[in-house]
Amino acid sequence: MPTLRVESTRVDGVTFVEVLVTADRPHRIRIESRLDGPVFPPRSGGTPADGWDERGVTRTVDAGTTPLGFATPARPEQPVVELVTSEPLTAGGPPEVFVAWFERIERRVERAEGLAAVEDLESATIAVASAGGLDAVEELAAALAADERALARLSVAPEELQRRVESVDLPTETFAGLARER
Repeated sequence: MPTLRVESTRVDGVTFVEVLVTADRPHRIRIESRLDGPVFPPRSGGTPADGWDERGVTRTVDAGTTPLGFATPARPEQPVVELVTSEPLTAGGPPEVFVAWFERIERRVERAEGLAAVEDLESATIAVASAGGLDAVEELAAALAADERALARLSVAPEELQRRVESVDLPTETFAGLARER
């Protein structure tokens, strides 16, 4: 878990806060001010730097030390800031909570790819039955459609997984037609 070293200096009614975040590997963190006043984040062209809001900052820090700082009209008190959340990132990749989700999506894609690869009526019948029936296949198709929409919005989604979700074509209508014919 990252550690913080915090120093604050009061000059002419403004408190300047310097935070050094030290981590042994990349993390997604949230640091919030505990002082009784607004946070004046670093700005570029009048716009707050990425990740900053009126209470603190949310950002990714790499392994090593990352400096952060802000100003506030509040008087310095202890604690000045608090590390509210910290999620380790895997080798510069997505947070670990996403990794488990990506694995579940991959299992759905593998099942769908197997179903999409059937070439004859007998194989289709066996594949649909082993998937849990037509309702289960339709639920799988709906889950994959939701996965595709979600993955398209995430910058941390593995490109290969996103490509596979987009390219799998689950023939649910064909399976439903075959089921009606039987």
